[in-house]
Amino acid sequence: MREDFERYYRVNQQDAIKFQGLGIGLYITYEIIKRHGGKLWVESTYGVGSTFYFSLPLAKL
Repeated sequence: MREDFERYYRVNQQDAIKFQGLGIGLYITYEIIKRHGGKLWVESTYGVGSTFYFSLPLAKL
């Protein structure tokens, strides 16, 4: 389980050809959730795929 996400990181340059983009979306999402006191994590199986989860604290009324 991974709970830290680095900015602009790609696992494999060959995948960059198939999946275009700057690679900052996940990092931005992580920062927003973290700044709201939440948590973002991923569970991944090579060759199968990844599932991303997040949790946010309830707002105090």
